[in-house]
Amino acid sequence: MKVDAEMVKYVAGLARLKLSVEEVSYFQTHLAKIIDYVSVLEKAGIDTEDPFLDKTNSTVLRSDKAIMREEKRPISIKVPRIVG
Repeated sequence: MKVDAEMVKYVAGLARLKLSVEEVSYFQTHLAKIIDYVSVLEKAGIDTEDPFLDKTNSTVLRSDKAIMREEKRPISIKVPRIVG
């Protein structure tokens, strides 16, 4: 796909960016490379299924067990009483 300066300005406008003439030419080449790469990915024939999806629909969960612990008294420190 041919990327011209107007397309770069349009995309910059969508992002509410103001680009200088140098920045427009810079992003014109980079946007063209990005679009070319996306077209390569489209031709690769990516499956619609998620490869990381668990197809067995089984979930392995650990069993929760209650652990009983000893009752401990809270630590307390005696300090002199201050009235005031």
